[in-house]
Amino acid sequence: MKDLTLVNSILSSLPGLICAKNREHIIIYANDTIAQLCGYSDGEKFIGLTDYDILADARKHAEKFIEQDELVMKSGPINSIDFVRYADEKMHIVLSQKTPLVDSVNPPFLTQFKMGGFTPYVCNLPY
Repeated sequence: MKDLTLVNSILSSLPGLICAKNREHIIIYANDTIAQLCGYSDGEKFIGLTDYDILADARKHAEKFIEQDELVMKSGPINSIDFVRYADEKMHIVLSQKTPLVDSVNPPFLTQFKMGGFTPYVCNLPY
């Protein structure tokens, strides 16, 4: 438990949006930043959800996100640029990097993504 607390502390201190999902596409870790952007008070409330459960309009992209997760687990890291409306009702442009997480025995067992280049600027796009 002590090691997990340390890992959570490290992940929580990193800038950007950080989330990890298992092979069933269930969120098993989320930092507070991504949870709040999606309409939840903290990362703990985000755990156990899938892309379809997200309160924000980001859930409209669930199929795309799941396809990306599958590709990552089969082929390796990918980068993407997404235009997504989150719980703040504003359009955000997000550069994300998804990476498979592995251990020494199993094939990729979950996908992790971090979003960098997250812009605090509001884009007044017509959609």
